[in-house]
Amino acid sequence: MPGQPPSLLAPPSGCRFAERCPLRFARCADDPEAIILGDRHRVRCWLLADRETP
Repeated sequence: MPGQPPSLLAPPSGCRFAERCPLRFARCADDPEAIILGDRHRVRCWLLADRETP
């Protein structure tokens, strides 16, 4: 992903990748919840928020 990663000492509010994400939208200003994608995979992205988890 292009750009600089967010600060670990002072992370931004909302999605940590929003400033660099080409798919960001207004809801990215809020903290996304963890979404389970498999036995050992979780993501935090509002684009997948409506997806059913297994």
